[in-house]
Amino acid sequence: MNFRNSVVRTLVVALALGLSACATTGSITAQSPEEAKRAQLLERAEARGLALVRGDLDAAYEYLSEGSKAVIFKG
Repeated sequence: MNFRNSVVRTLVVALALGLSACATTGSITAQSPEEAKRAQLLERAEARGLALVRGDLDAAYEYLSEGSKAVIFKG
C-alpha cells in the first residue's frame, strides 16, 4: 500500500507541476531570478498536490491557470 501511495503522490505532484507552470503568479515577473520562480512553482505545485490528495478539489481548482479554468469547470 505504501508503494501505491508513493506512486499516486508522485503522479499528483507531476501533474501539479505541469499545471502550475501555466498558473498566474503573484509577485513573480519575467525579470525575477530563476530560483525565485522555481521556489514559487514548487510551493504552488506542492500545495495543489496536497489539496488533490486530501480530496479538496475546490482548493486544487484555484491553482489552475486561467486557460485551464476556461475549459475545466468547477462544480
